[in-house]
Amino acid sequence: MFFIKKGASDFQWLRGAIMIQREIGIEETMGDVAEAAGTGKNWEEAWRLKKAMSKSAEWLPNMGKAALWNPKKVVLEIKFEGYNLTIKPLKNILNEEEKTLNRDYKAIAVGMAKASGFIN
Repeated sequence: MFFIKKGASDFQWLRGAIMIQREIGIEETMGDVAEAAGTGKNWEEAWRLKKAMSKSAEWLPNMGKAALWNPKKVVLEIKFEGYNLTIKPLKNILNEEEKTLNRDYKAIAVGMAKASGFIN
């Protein structure tokens, strides 16, 4: 997780995160939980369920094995061989001025993935 301070006030900051989670096999400790959460080797069904549970979620093309953007949670999840990448773009939901900027958080999240070298 990281913070970028935009001003002197405690409410003038942006917060975001990039998390990497390795794939867990069903035979490993907590493997059954990982499978159900979509972080295991048999991830396809869990990811389809994630998409189905959120009407606003959308698949994004040309990013890893699968990429799912959820605007309600403001999170981008990308599935790669052996690991999952989760990106929460820079934002501040407590700052009213920041909210009025109507930023394109999906574009910011994709930009963060590109800038960090995970996708081209």
